[in-house]
Amino acid sequence: MIFFLLSLLNIISDTEDSLVFLYSPDYSIFYERDSLRIELDDGDVWTKTGEPLLPYTLKKIFVSSGGATLQYKVLKKEIIQGKPIMNKNTIFEDNIFDYKPVFLEPAELEIFGNSVKTGEIKIFPFSFDGDNIEIRKEILFKIYFKGKWFKPNYKLFADYMNKPKGSVYFKRGKMENDNGIWIKLKIVDNGIYKIDRKFLEDNGINPDIIAPENIEIRTGYKSVFRFKNSFYDSLDTLPAKIPAIYHLKNENGRFDEDEYILFYGTSLEGYERNFFYKINDYAPIPGSDTLAHYYYNPYTDTNVYWIKTNGERLEMEETNITEGVEVSDFLKVLHFEKDKENPSRSGLTWIWGSIIVPSDFNYWSYNFNIQDAIDSFCIVKFGIYCGISTTWHYARVILNNDAVYDTFYTPRFFYNERMLLVDTFFTLSKGSNNIRFEILNSKATIYIDYFEISYWKRISNANNEIIQFTDSLNRIFSLNRKYVLGIDDFMKPVQIKKIGNYYGYNGKKIFVSDTFYYPIEAKISEIFSLWNKGADWLCITSNLLKDEATKLANYRRKNLNGFENPITMVVTTDEIYDNFSYGVKDPGAIKRFLLHSSTSWSPSPSFVLLFGKGTYDYRNLKSITPSNNIVPIHTIGSMIDVSSILLNNPTVDVWFVDFDGNTRPDIPIGRLTVTNKLEANEIVEKIIGFESSNGYWRNRVIILADDEFAGGSANELFHTADCEEIYRMLPKWMEGRKVYMVMFPMEGGIKPSATNKFIEEFNEGAIFGYYFGHGNIYQLAHEKVLLIEDIPRFKNWRKTPMFYFATCNAGFFERPEERSIADYINIYPDGGTIVSIAATRATYPSSNKALAKNIVNNFFYKRTFGEVWTRAMNIYGDTTYTFFGDPATSLFKDTFSIPLTIPDTISGGNEYFLGFVDSFPEYYITINEPETSITYTTSTGSTVNFTLEGSRLFNAFFKNTDSISFILPFDTKEGNGNFRLQIYSENGESHIYKNPLLMKGLPSESIPPLIKLFSGNRELNDFDYVDKNSELRIVINDESGIDIRRKENIVLFINNYSNPVYLGDRFKYYTGTFKSWEVTFNLNTESDTLFVEIYCVDNCGNIGKKKIHLIQRSEEEIWGIYNYPNPASSKTYFTFYTLRDADVIISVYSVSGKKIWEKKERCHSGFNRIEWELVDDYGRNLGNGVYYYSIKIGKKKIIKKMSIIK
Repeated sequence: MIFFLLSLLNIISDTEDSLVFLYSPDYSIFYERDSLRIELDDGDVWTKTGEPLLPYTLKKIFVSSGGATLQYKVLKKEIIQGKPIMNKNTIFEDNIFDYKPVFLEPAELEIFGNSVKTGEIKIFPFSFDGDNIEIRKEILFKIYFKGKWFKPNYKLFADYMNKPKGSVYFKRGKMENDNGIWIKLKIVDNGIYKIDRKFLEDNGINPDIIAPENIEIRTGYKSVFRFKNSFYDSLDTLPAKIPAIYHLKNENGRFDEDEYILFYGTSLEGYERNFFYKINDYAPIPGSDTLAHYYYNPYTDTNVYWIKTNGERLEMEETNITEGVEVSDFLKVLHFEKDKENPSRSGLTWIWGSIIVPSDFNYWSYNFNIQDAIDSFCIVKFGIYCGISTTWHYARVILNNDAVYDTFYTPRFFYNERMLLVDTFFTLSKGSNNIRFEILNSKATIYIDYFEISYWKRISNANNEIIQFTDSLNRIFSLNRKYVLGIDDFMKPVQIKKIGNYYGYNGKKIFVSDTFYYPIEAKISEIFSLWNKGADWLCITSNLLKDEATKLANYRRKNLNGFENPITMVVTTDEIYDNFSYGVKDPGAIKRFLLHSSTSWSPSPSFVLLFGKGTYDYRNLKSITPSNNIVPIHTIGSMIDVSSILLNNPTVDVWFVDFDGNTRPDIPIGRLTVTNKLEANEIVEKIIGFESSNGYWRNRVIILADDEFAGGSANELFHTADCEEIYRMLPKWMEGRKVYMVMFPMEGGIKPSATNKFIEEFNEGAIFGYYFGHGNIYQLAHEKVLLIEDIPRFKNWRKTPMFYFATCNAGFFERPEERSIADYINIYPDGGTIVSIAATRATYPSSNKALAKNIVNNFFYKRTFGEVWTRAMNIYGDTTYTFFGDPATSLFKDTFSIPLTIPDTISGGNEYFLGFVDSFPEYYITINEPETSITYTTSTGSTVNFTLEGSRLFNAFFKNTDSISFILPFDTKEGNGNFRLQIYSENGESHIYKNPLLMKGLPSESIPPLIKLFSGNRELNDFDYVDKNSELRIVINDESGIDIRRKENIVLFINNYSNPVYLGDRFKYYTGTFKSWEVTFNLNTESDTLFVEIYCVDNCGNIGKKKIHLIQRSEEEIWGIYNYPNPASSKTYFTFYTLRDADVIISVYSVSGKKIWEKKERCHSGFNRIEWELVDDYGRNLGNGVYYYSIKIGKKKIIKKMSIIK
């Protein structure tokens, strides 16, 4: 039983002060066995996997700068008894279900943005108390606004209930107005760094043009970027000036030999610099460290400082304290950590090693050396992850044979936290030490992150290191070091001056050193080159692929749909880092850049393309040469458990263009996962070729649906039902080519016939396609309907669709040495997709279908694929979905309509003519039989209904004409068929559809088809020679055309009848007629003698036949070589056969081997004859005797003997 109710959204009032509206849900209730399914026409699901499925609707509003408050009142409601079905994901795993209550307030308002604000109202029309469902049938909403109104600078893709108000928010970047030079300095360690004349010269910088007295030292990267709305206001800030020590004598505008500058530089290490904000529902467990903290920067080990040449120097201040607590020792902390493995192969978390029990080893150990400990006391801290939850763990930590036992418990999901185990030892040795971590459980998985040794050390022995205290006191200490700095604020270090034998300082952190470093690199760079620009199409790539990206940019400069004179720009990641992360490699810089360009550029970008693969291995710890982390990804995933990786640590490209924090793209963004110049050039050629290609394929949609079998279930029909529902939303002029796996037989747990059918349909080309079902990184469906290794079988060339993978993990692209099925099929050069839309992690069928609906609803109303996707994602869609492709790829040209009369009734066997007012460059016509309705029933009795497109009756291509004609088979299946016509002009296209009544007719002629066989342009006759394994061409002429309904209507036999080759589905009419047709095939046989038979049926039922004997030889072979007459007296003729047109060289030699005559001639396929008048190269007559001659073609050379007798 099904109930339908229509929704209503009535805007009552829309002012600067308030928005008032009335909402009634549009929902359907489907009763299925012991539960019910609720579908909201304008909604998505709220609940998580394993919880009751309750849909909600999302409405967007503009919000003033002061924010908004929401009030609501339920005016009508209804209580119905029943339990909603459960929400399942489509990952390969079982789900645990629980009918627990889901109490939902009628609505909630979330506000996003900083100066420009938007809001999302989640309206919950349904709530569940465990037994009954409450339906809120009418809700009144009132939203009150505060503050000033602003509009965004960029184009909006979402629908908003209220109108935008106020002026456009346009923020111009600031730029320092000087002619100074900026020099980028790279460092990796904490220390004092020196800038002098030699250092500049060694790095190719002329020191004579730099005045050291005007040098500023700057830096800006304090920690990994953590995004808050208020953070956006600092997008155009320059690196901050830091104090330095200037040893200058002359101040003459150049660096002299004995002049130098010192500054304190820091590494990027430390938990205080590398942490990420927790996700909203994150609740750290007391006693544990949070996975959001890292000791090493997850993106790079290189910090950046800057030299600004014509600034105002900032001298480092001096400090001294003469009184305080005298200290001689400090607690030294040595951190030991190596990032060697990433167990989840995703996210930010790396480990040093692992212990997996049971195995041969239940321990992990490491040798280290300490020389400067005062005594044997130390504190050992281990940072570990546990791979099994709800378990007591028993561990033993051993330092130099002294053991301490630890017991700890991991509650459910606790294995996602870093455990900290702290133990005290008195066995630390001066010199070599061994630390050992043992697990005593019979079953356990432990990941070692790091360990730390804390021990007491003499301050007087400290050198080139940090001395740290727990609090800020006045301390004095004795030390004999050249440089002693206070570094509580590393951006504002101070010199601690020695008074007598003591240094004094009030602070926690001191750096001491006798030496200095040089930066590892210095390079002149531009630090605000991207602040005041403009571009309609923006590409981000690396220096490696900049040339290939520029090729695409140059094409887009003339081919950007919707723009007359577009501005395109290619920007490298290095430029972005210099401008927006102070030179440090942080992917957050890309978001800062894109936000800045969207608020400050004119024009602001309308499309963003990430041109290159990104991986979770930001630092290239896997040592891939060259690194394939071309354009970095965004992830804050910290899950380490292998069993959960398909659900967690998502990669989210949308984040880069989510400017207000609502998890939706504000401008179209796409990624091409190329890793080298070859792949980059191939994908650029593929995009250009796609946009210039027309054909039948542009009105086709390919649909693949999983079957009912999944993880022990044999009743999952919703994949097929969802595919069919989406198909019914498509316009009729699109031809649906459906591969529903329920229709194909199981063979040993897989369905190879479904695979073959899908690839066959794909190779015919399409403009759109989608798959609903189970999947993972490497395959679709449990039955392996498509594996990643199947992709080279795609040969659709430039007939490439946008394909939507409504499944889990098909877009999991960020593994360094692997491809996902969705991104590989996108960059595959010989076909595949022009755009893939796929999730990087697990998804849900309900949200998959919601996104599919939104894609289809926008597919025919947007100019580009990227606009379709962005619009769809702004309504509903899982944020882990990634757009693989150039978002500016043109979808349809401008459409136009033309007057055309198509018969309401079409009878088979009759020729019909269509006339046009104007002549158009290209026409593509297809006519299909009536659709077939099918009801499929599972073994458990469940059913699903769908239709299949009828057999193809006619298709042809016409060019530059004002009329076209067609004819159908005389015994056409009767009913309403599908007539589709595509017409292309120079700048537009038209799609015409009609479903005429098809009727049987009478044969109009009785002459069978005329069949000819060609090798190249040479018509073949009985016993002709052909190349071995060559391609032959069948040409058929017939007044009524060929019956193409079944591939068996054109059949080829070679040497026997046991292996027929069916060619009916490979036919191709000649341009402008349906009376001439051809197809090619390859001779895949080693037999020297071939008996070829060809049969075909025309539209009047006449059968044509062709039988021919052929002799097969290798391509370069020549045969039948003679000279006549032999012996010769006045002249002779060299005769021979060859398979192809070729250059032939004939040479004649004396018996001693001397060449006496040679002739080069172009010979033709078949029999050849060349005359020789028995003279040498100088025209002299030859005497009697024996001679040798050779005939050479290609690499083939044959020598024979002849004689002259006069």
